[in-house]
Amino acid sequence: MEERAAHYGAVVDRAAWRLVGLMHIAETKEQAYRDVEHGIEAWFDYFQHTAAFPQMSVGDGTTIPSSSTS
Repeated sequence: MEERAAHYGAVVDRAAWRLVGLMHIAETKEQAYRDVEHGIEAWFDYFQHTAAFPQMSVGDGTTIPSSSTS
């Protein structure tokens, strides 16, 4: 960002940067999987194909373990 800002004669202030990331917090990893098990694949599909947010790619879904395999 600083490089691009300099290219356009602008200055950026790292103290003003804000980043947002998705997360889900649970007591255990297994609990987190159970909490989001219903609907998570549809949510990823929406963001991957409808909202054109390819970073949400989960491939063929095999990277999302079900609670029965945890």
